[in-house]
Amino acid sequence: MPLPARRRYLGGTVAAIYFICDVHLGLEAPADEASKEARLLDLLEQVGSDGKRLYIVGDLFDFWFEYRHAVTSHGLRVLAALRHLANSSVEVHYVAGNHDFALGPYLSEQVGCILYLEPVGIEYEGTRFYLHHGDGLAGRDLGYRILKKVVRSQLAQSLWRWVHPDIGFTIARRVSGTSRRYTEGKDYGSRDRMDHFLDERDREGYDYIIMGHSHTPEDRLLEGGARYLNLGSWLDGGYPYARFEARRLEVIRPDGTSAAF
Repeated sequence: MPLPARRRYLGGTVAAIYFICDVHLGLEAPADEASKEARLLDLLEQVGSDGKRLYIVGDLFDFWFEYRHAVTSHGLRVLAALRHLANSSVEVHYVAGNHDFALGPYLSEQVGCILYLEPVGIEYEGTRFYLHHGDGLAGRDLGYRILKKVVRSQLAQSLWRWVHPDIGFTIARRVSGTSRRYTEGKDYGSRDRMDHFLDERDREGYDYIIMGHSHTPEDRLLEGGARYLNLGSWLDGGYPYARFEARRLEVIRPDGTSAAF
């Protein structure tokens, strides 16, 4: 599925910012991975032509862990493209997700990413965005919230480094597949906890709250005027992203349809 035709800008200064999430590099079958990587590289080329910032809102990789002397073999062309963006004065901001929470010096020093281990609020051209991957906000997700604190601890990450990378990445892929099937079939109960979180951000004066994690696209206008957007995932042929320029946000959904606000 091709990306929408790329805009061409002649003259003037273009200062767009882009948002992506839930690409999950390394999860799908080889042919699907190759197609997904090609779609992403095409988008990154577009970012390089008209963008000022790129925000990755978690789970670019299906698993990311930085050993001291080894990195994943998945997505090396994507990492090179991100390095090229950073070298071209496009800021690459990376917010941790639940599959790639162990962001570290390789991404910051070698790739040039600006890292956020926690959700972050930003302002751009007078518009306020709140970026959160979205994990841990479901009402019936206490077990995950406990597990999240454990696996993100310095002790757990130090112990994991003793596991050989080939073994570690194999375990992680299997756990990821099991986790995805469990997540898709789980009843998370009411949305009260999520709604409370969104209402708090709404009252804080954010214009847009951008998330992922659930892999389900969503667009909701909140009572105070903030708009909540879940971009959806890049799995199964999707290519969702959002582009903001001149106080206008355009959202491309996983199926290629678009909306503008």
